[in-house]
Amino acid sequence: MGNKAKWEYLRAVYERYHKAERETKHLMLNEFCLNTGYHRKYAIRLLNGPPPGKQPERRPRGRGPRYGQQVLSILAGIWEAAGCPWSVRLKALLPSWMPWIRQRYRVSPQMENQLLRISARQMDRRLKAKKSERKRRIAHHQSLPSMTKSSRRLRKPLLDKTSVALRYTIGPLPRYFAAHSIPSQLVGWVSACCGT
Repeated sequence: MGNKAKWEYLRAVYERYHKAERETKHLMLNEFCLNTGYHRKYAIRLLNGPPPGKQPERRPRGRGPRYGQQVLSILAGIWEAAGCPWSVRLKALLPSWMPWIRQRYRVSPQMENQLLRISARQMDRRLKAKKSERKRRIAHHQSLPSMTKSSRRLRKPLLDKTSVALRYTIGPLPRYFAAHSIPSQLVGWVSACCGT
């Protein structure tokens, strides 16, 4: 038996079930369970519930959005300008940052009130995408190769024609410059001056 057929059968049995006496209801319930395959308690709920086809309309659950897109974009801007603090600290910072916010953004009194009333948990939820984007950028930046102390030690000092030209123009190099590589700005300046 398909769902549509079960629904039609429920409509047919429903009126008779409500008019029947107790012993007859028991037999009708057994027959209804055998024909539809429903569990006994579910069948009792259907037969004792509202009439089929006249079920009350369900209201959508939950509240609508409380904070507008503009308020959330201002919040994201404040979060980045404040150095990406965690939400509890950001909540505490908002009142002291209101003059800065008024100066940078067009904030109505209603938007200002919404910014001050937003909870720390709600800030976490609303800034989740920004935070994950920032983490991704930081992870990417950290994955780039960087100079470590061990790689600096393995380097040999540069003794090429730039250091020789520098030695002739300035005079004898101090020990530090003789033992270490020459900074790139200095190398560029020397090569420009000496024509090397």
